[in-house]
Amino acid sequence: MNQITHFEQIPLEAIKDIIENTSEADSVEEETLQGSPEITVAPVTVLLADDSDITRGAIRRFLLNNNKDIKLVGEAVNFAQTIQMSNDLRPHVIVMDLRMPDDCENTPETVKTKLNQGSQLVAISAWDDEQTKSLAASFGAAELLDKMKLSDLLVPAILKLAPASRVAAA
Repeated sequence: MNQITHFEQIPLEAIKDIIENTSEADSVEEETLQGSPEITVAPVTVLLADDSDITRGAIRRFLLNNNKDIKLVGEAVNFAQTIQMSNDLRPHVIVMDLRMPDDCENTPETVKTKLNQGSQLVAISAWDDEQTKSLAASFGAAELLDKMKLSDLLVPAILKLAPASRVAAA
C-alpha cells in the first residue's frame, strides 16, 4: 500500500480547498453575551504546530480569514518548539501535526507531559487509521482531524474546546 509519508504528498487540490473555503466562511462579529452588552467573548488563542510551511500557511490563512473568534499566537515547526511555545504563550488550543521531525526524539507521552497543561490539543494528520488514532490518544489529543477536511472541521473543533473563562470585559 502506498502511504502518504508527508503532507506535501497530499494533492494540491486539497490544500487549495482549505484556502478557497476561507472566502466562503461567514464573517463572524465579536459575540456579545445575552443581557450584558459590556461583556464580550475574547478570542480563542491558538498555537499552530506543523513542520510543513505550505500546511501552516494554508491553515493560517484559513484561521485568520473572517474568524474574529480565533487569535493565532504562534507557529512551531517541531515538537521541541511546540513544547517551548506552549509554555511561553499558554494558548487555549494547540493544533498539532502528529508526525513532525524532531531532534530531541520526544515520545508522544513526553510531549504530552511537557505541553502546557492548560491547553487543549487538536491533532491533525493526513492518515485516518487505527495507528493514527492511537498516536493521537497517546499525545492526549481531545480531537483528531483529517487534514483533508480541515476547512470544515477545524474552526468548530477549536471553538468547542475553548474554555468558558475566555469572557473578558470590553
